[in-house]
This record gives sequence, C-alpha cells and structure tokens, in this order.
Amino acid sequence: MYRRFLSAALLASILCAGPAQAQDAPPLDLLKAILRKLEGRPVPTGILFRPAAAAQTDDVCRMQPFDMVLTRSDNPVRSYSVLLDRQQHGAAPAPRQMLAMLTRVTVDADGSPRAYHPEDPEGAGTCQRLRGPDGSEILQGVCALDQFASGQTHLFRGADKLGKQELLREWKDLWPLIRDRKLKSFDLETLAGPGVPKGYYLFHWRERNLTAFFKSYIIPKSKDGYPCVHGPESPFAGYFVAATTLNHNAPVRADGCAPARYIDAEKIPFFVLPKGGFGQVGIGDVMIARLKHNGADRVVYGLVADAGPPHQLGEGSVALNAALLGKDGAPVLNMRDTWALDISGPAVAVLVLGGTKHLLKGDYSRRNVEAVAKSEFARWNADQGNPLRRLDACMAQAKVNAKKH
Repeated sequence: MYRRFLSAALLASILCAGPAQAQDAPPLDLLKAILRKLEGRPVPTGILFRPAAAAQTDDVCRMQPFDMVLTRSDNPVRSYSVLLDRQQHGAAPAPRQMLAMLTRVTVDADGSPRAYHPEDPEGAGTCQRLRGPDGSEILQGVCALDQFASGQTHLFRGADKLGKQELLREWKDLWPLIRDRKLKSFDLETLAGPGVPKGYYLFHWRERNLTAFFKSYIIPKSKDGYPCVHGPESPFAGYFVAATTLNHNAPVRADGCAPARYIDAEKIPFFVLPKGGFGQVGIGDVMIARLKHNGADRVVYGLVADAGPPHQLGEGSVALNAALLGKDGAPVLNMRDTWALDISGPAVAVLVLGGTKHLLKGDYSRRNVEAVAKSEFARWNADQGNPLRRLDACMAQAKVNAKKH
C-alpha cells in the first residue's frame, strides 16, 4: 500500500501483458504511470515490539513498557510507546493486552451508512434534520460524513490524480456512467498482475481519459464489480456502502451487496488497529478508552472493529470520539462535523483486551459490547473497591505519545 515505486518485475509484467484486455481498459503504459501515484507514500508492512529501557511497571499495573515499531523491509518507520501484558523473557513478544496513551485520535466514519455519497465527494453537503411519523430523526438532503480520499476513492486524468475542484467537475459526468453500468469494471490485480496495491477495482472513460479507483475493503463491490450502494429499503438510499473489517451476519442482496453487514461508526464505539492487530490482539476484541480533561473523566467501552492505516495508531469511530468528548448524540451532518470530533492534545488512554472476541458471540450491538467490555475490564482491574485502580497506575507509568500526523 502507498507504493511510490513499482518493482522492475511488476513494470515488466504490465508492459508485456497481451492484448486480451478489453478495449475500455486503460492502456497499459497509462496504468503503469498511474500506479506510481495511486498510493502516495510507502507505509510499514510489519509490527515489532522491543522492550523499552524500563523493564516493567509496578505490581499494581502489572504490565511492561515496549516500543511498538512499525517497519518496512525490516527498517523502522515509526514507533509508539505502549504497555503490554508481561511477556516471557527471551521469547518473541505475543501481546494479549495493550495500553497506549495517545494525544491524537482521529475519526473513522467507515461502517456508517452515511460515510460516503456519490453526489457529495468532498463531504460538504448539508441536510435538514426532520422528525418522522414515529418521532425518529430523519435527514433530508445529501450530507456524507467524509470525503472520497478518506475512502481511498481516487480519480485520475491521464496519470494525474485530480484535486478537489477538478474531481468535482469531472465526477458529476463520470459517476452516471458507472452507476448505469456503461463502463466496465476491472480488478486492478487481474489487470496489472501481482505486486500492485491490494483491493482496488477501477473504471476507465476513454473519451475523457479518466480512470476512477475504488478500494473494495472500504467500498465493497457487487457481483458484477460495481460499488455497493444502499437501496430504497434504507433510510440512506443512494449512499455508498462503507465497510469495516469486522462484520455481522447479514442478508445478502441479489447483487451480492450486504449493506447491514458492517459496524456502524455512528452508533458503536470502536477503535482501529494498524494492520488489524498483532500477537493475540485483533479485530473483534473489546477495548476501553478513557479521557481525563478539563475536569471531566470519561470511560468508554467498545471494541476493535477496523484495520486501519499501517502507519498510524490512533483512530476511533464517530461514536467513540463523541462519547470521549461528551458529545454523544450531538448531530454529525458532514465531514466538517466529523473532523470536529478529532481529539488532539489531551492524552487518551486506550486499553485493548485480546482474546475477548468470542465473548461477544457475534452480537455487536452497543448494549452487548458495553456489557462485555465492562465485565472484562472489571476482571482485568481485579479490585472491586476501586474499579479504576489498575488503569490509574498504568496511565501514570505509561509514556505519552506525542502527536503523529
């Protein structure tokens, strides 16, 4: 992901590909040029844990300080200070519990049925808040929570990635051709061979030399390769379906899309882990976040629901950040409101308890997630008289990570 340069072998495979590609695929020399720019920066591909200078914390915290090192080709790229459950001396660390103190937690809107909309590429739309016949709130208009770039949806003219104004101008003509299936869908790896960034599918409009890329891990595709969109049965008809790594069992439509499969970022507090986890910590495990700031002390219970950027530790769902900031239930209508929930400055403690996914039994409702996370947190704390004693001790001894953008 985020490759700046392609390998010589990959370039050769693209240049030497036969004429079997459909006529409406991008020319191979153009695709080669685009691939150099599709994902703009190299990112870590591995996670290592190295013992920090201090060997361990006290007998209340009972965790050890480590440096969580994100690596690429075995070379360090970025590191975070974390606490892990005590590891066996001389053995490779296999974390089951992790605590990090983060001064920056950005917002992930993926999983929300309003994350992205084809008529609001920049998340700048506005909606009117109304009440339905049953008293529930409904939104009139189009107001996406985030912009296309966050969902790794990109538009190129020739080999040039389009910025905001050009994207808006060209997209309004390109999207109807994709929506009405007048352009053919192509899988990038099938078209270009192994070694390309994973999960992309694309559409090429030869007349205008435009190529649109979608990431199937974020905006899933239908059986015939087109972006999944919420249908008329949904109060959010027309919005793209936005995926999370964790998913429910949910009905699958005839076109292969399953809009209700994913964890709603607006409703469920969840945290994002780089590469989806490490050791015994992973997707679906429960987590606890705590923010003490300006006289308030808020503890929020959630789970790990998404695999995030491999270069970043510090991303939470809309619901997680809103609850930490005391804004649970406040309206979030577009990207401006979403980004206003970014936490930057005060340290957020994030504790992930690995090996707990099975306790949720596939029920990822907020009520069940909170109940299980509270129970496991109490078990981890092991002090009925002071339910925050162990967390207080660990927060006092953990090194705070400065902002990382």
